[in-house]
Amino acid sequence: MNGETPLKEAGAPPSPELKAETTLTETTATETAAAGIAGELSEAGLRATLEKVIDPELHMNIIELGLVYKVELSNQDKPVPDVEVEMTLTSPGCPYGPAIMGQVPTFIKQDYGDRVGEVNVSLTFTPPWDPATMASEDVQFELGIF
Repeated sequence: MNGETPLKEAGAPPSPELKAETTLTETTATETAAAGIAGELSEAGLRATLEKVIDPELHMNIIELGLVYKVELSNQDKPVPDVEVEMTLTSPGCPYGPAIMGQVPTFIKQDYGDRVGEVNVSLTFTPPWDPATMASEDVQFELGIF
């Protein structure tokens, strides 16, 4: 065989070459992994939620852009922990800063509801955002950084 999986015709008996069939879906491996984490009250789950926050100018999410420096659960001794997010913006004068920062608690509360208390977002420019070192490879490619 040439590495391709032959398709089975409707009503045809299974090919003896195909002991196990593979079902393809439109879900990517990343989406599957995120789906397993999304909703989980953990740093990974919260980061998966923050992938919904899109920079309106670059049309990319703040996680892949590398704008989120820290995500933590605080006051875990309380019945409902708080969420602390430390992030930056693409530049200190980013006109979309308030909108981006406002989406963070909105999406966290939307996904976690009463399972989290306060969502505190702090802004820092230390270190300054550098897409060449902080953004994902996909974002770097989209921005023309090679």
